[in-house]
Amino acid sequence: MARPHGPATDAWVSESGSAKKRPHIVHIIADDLGWNDVSWHDTSMHTPNLRKLAEDGVILENVYVQTSCSPTRSSLMTGYYSSNIGSQHLVYKPDRPHGLPTWLKTLPEVLKSGGYTTYGVGKWHLGYCNESYIPTNRGFDHFYGFYLASVDYINHKTSEFGPYNQDQAKYLGFDLHDDGKRVEGPGVDDVYTSTLFEKRLKKIIKEHDQDNPMYLYVAFQLPHSPLELPDDEFSQLYTDTVSNEDRVTYSGQVSMMDSIVGDLKRRMKREGMWDNTLVLFHSDNGGDVLHAASNFPLRGNKGTYFDGGIKAAAFVYGKGIKKTGYTNREMIHVSDIFPTLIEAAGCSIDYNIDGVSAWSTMSKGGKSDRTGFPITIDEEFPEDTTTAALRDGKWKYIEGIPAFSKGMNGIYWYPTQYDAKAQHFTDAGDVFNETSRLLFNMEDDPLEMFNVADSHPDVVAKLSQKLDEYRKTAWTDFPESDPACDPNNYDGWWTSGWCKL
Repeated sequence: MARPHGPATDAWVSESGSAKKRPHIVHIIADDLGWNDVSWHDTSMHTPNLRKLAEDGVILENVYVQTSCSPTRSSLMTGYYSSNIGSQHLVYKPDRPHGLPTWLKTLPEVLKSGGYTTYGVGKWHLGYCNESYIPTNRGFDHFYGFYLASVDYINHKTSEFGPYNQDQAKYLGFDLHDDGKRVEGPGVDDVYTSTLFEKRLKKIIKEHDQDNPMYLYVAFQLPHSPLELPDDEFSQLYTDTVSNEDRVTYSGQVSMMDSIVGDLKRRMKREGMWDNTLVLFHSDNGGDVLHAASNFPLRGNKGTYFDGGIKAAAFVYGKGIKKTGYTNREMIHVSDIFPTLIEAAGCSIDYNIDGVSAWSTMSKGGKSDRTGFPITIDEEFPEDTTTAALRDGKWKYIEGIPAFSKGMNGIYWYPTQYDAKAQHFTDAGDVFNETSRLLFNMEDDPLEMFNVADSHPDVVAKLSQKLDEYRKTAWTDFPESDPACDPNNYDGWWTSGWCKL
């Protein structure tokens, strides 16, 4: 696939200093974690390990990601806005021949050039149909996990719908890989996915050569649907306080993730690695309220361009963090993670990207250089949505439907009523179309309750023009479904090799 346009990245990395002096980096991503689903935002949540790290480090209260999985991961892996690299529309689908463009260098590739050993555990979701897309060909020395959308936690299958409607799926197959090889058999079959991930993390920490710094990318499946747990160990933490059964299971999934992080910390301490470790934690997008997450008090759900869909619970902790024990409210965008971790590692790149390093902001509490960003430029698929949106200083501006799908119209726009026991939002019923214009003053109205577009036509005109500038470099890669993907052609497995670049 030819690059339509965009910045070239042929010359790409330089480094300085000794690799042995560089910190280990543990980069943790929660999947579909709601804003209100961590105990520093809601004390009824049981996340003691994450909370301890957040409070001893820096709570990052103004981190913006994308509205769904692949756009966020493509941006943090490359330092580009997802709309500039063609990945902003929905997600990379298993039945379509596409993936993170191979001309882009990834975060683990840059860190590897600086002496890091790079490990990935968990979810990839940046392409698999050609072997050039899989993580061990994108900078990871080792990868254990799945390539596609979240698989079923127990049977390790997924479909073109993700884990949903498997009985109606046209394509359904297994997806669990270890350095490119299928993982199956005793000790794996019918074992809860996150249990397998925890076991792999233990192995990595025990066997890692400490002469080399480590980049450990922990891309949890938790707490993404389906709502499943291996037993009631974690859900029972909520049965006395939460009446909604789905919310009980979801909350238990969050607490299981927290427990795995706590175990990882203990093992790194035991191996003498922890004091030289930097931890960055964040969600990939807002929580899915339809599957029991809570973004309260933020407006919006996963899949929307309100803050409930694009603002991530996040913190940074550990090596190199000079100012700790406070909440940082400086603006940080997901594209900034790439240059931030590169700077923290003592590496550098010699090409231009969209992201700006937030290392000084995270480590010292300095002012962020980030003042705005395109939320999305996603206008090529009117059957799904026609949307362009941005953040510019205190303003958020949206043209069209404020979600990646027309089907989300009327779903959980306003948190007008919140029952802390049932964890339920009441829908205000707002409906939007392609001609909608939404403008919010995020300083005066952080919950996005009041559309002031009609009373600020000058601001609308200015921001509409700014969107036109973002449109000049935006493009989308979302090809048609290809039956060559069919797992039945590969012994029931989602397998690389059926598409060309």
